[in-house]
Amino acid sequence: MNIYRRRIGVKSSNFNFFAIFSLKGLKALTVLCLLLFLLAPAKLFSQSSPPANLEVFYKLADSSVTKVLTSLPESNSPVYLRLDLPEGYSVFRNRIIQDLIQSGKKVLLASDSLAPSLDISIDRAKVTYSDLFRQGLFGSYESERIVSLGGSFILSSGAMVKNTGDFSFTARDTVKYDDLRGLEDISIPFTRGEIPSEPLFSTLWEPVVALGTAAVAVYLFFTVRSK
Repeated sequence: MNIYRRRIGVKSSNFNFFAIFSLKGLKALTVLCLLLFLLAPAKLFSQSSPPANLEVFYKLADSSVTKVLTSLPESNSPVYLRLDLPEGYSVFRNRIIQDLIQSGKKVLLASDSLAPSLDISIDRAKVTYSDLFRQGLFGSYESERIVSLGGSFILSSGAMVKNTGDFSFTARDTVKYDDLRGLEDISIPFTRGEIPSEPLFSTLWEPVVALGTAAVAVYLFFTVRSK
């Protein structure tokens, strides 16, 4: 009987020892995982790359053509298209023609006395970036990208103006500071904006803070395990 009780006691003692050890290990692992998550580079959680500035402009051009079409009479008759695109804006030409044709509109690029004339002008295409900001202590720097496109149109028949209108569209999103230059097209001036400067505080103090946080992480890990 005494031998049986001693064996039971040994098993109970072993169980308590492993239970306590497992609990301490779990706490240590939890602290370590939390700190690794906070210190992990933001790029590990980054999403797909944002569209280039030119692609955003094309989307705004699509919206502009859609607005122009809503102002035109519903008719299957062709229109003589005349585009007023300042120097550097010629990249919109094919996109506008493509949008009109895909909508079912017949487009003439040569003058026709019987067809009404549709004049489309683009006078504003601009990219701006906001001041840099970051999500969290060690998050990467980001900026709000603002892409805007504006212009006007005139529908006329002979010497008579039938309809006029303006269009203006803006797209906003958040992009990483490191991606800004890659979103621009160096050969197309209006796709480039003034890129904000990275704060001096980040350059000087971020490595110090990172090392300090890493030291605290190691200290907490071994402190929790020893208790």
